[in-house]
Parts: sequence; C-alpha cells; structure tokens
Amino acid sequence: MLAEAEQANLKLIEQALQNAIERKEIKDMPPVFTQVAMFEQIRYRTMIMDQLPTQSYIETLVDQLILPAIQFQTV
Repeated sequence: MLAEAEQANLKLIEQALQNAIERKEIKDMPPVFTQVAMFEQIRYRTMIMDQLPTQSYIETLVDQLILPAIQFQTV
C-alpha cells in the first residue's frame, strides 16, 4: 500500500518539479529520495502525530527543507 502511495506521490511531485525547472527555480530533477521527502514528512505528521498539515506547515516545509535540499543537490 505504501509503495503504491509513493508512486502516486512521485507522479505529483514530478510535475511540480518540472514546473519549477521551467520557471528556473531549480536546475535539474532531484533524486527520488529527495522527491518523496516532503510526502514522507506529511505522512508522518498525519499518521503518527494525528495532525493535518496546514498551508503554513507545507510552505515552511518546502521553503526550509525541500527547496534547499533540491538546490544543494543540483549545484
């Protein structure tokens, strides 16, 4: 079940990353491990902590964790 969810998540993030490449926000597609990191964090918050992620949480996650990781890997 988690493998299927991961594949669905990868399809979503791939499109978002492709858009970011086209907008010149990032240079290259990051490794799969980095691509699924955001979804894993959201899954953890939802399933383990029993909290739905807020828009603010997602923005902070992207700005402070995901985007720096992607930019670091594509330098």
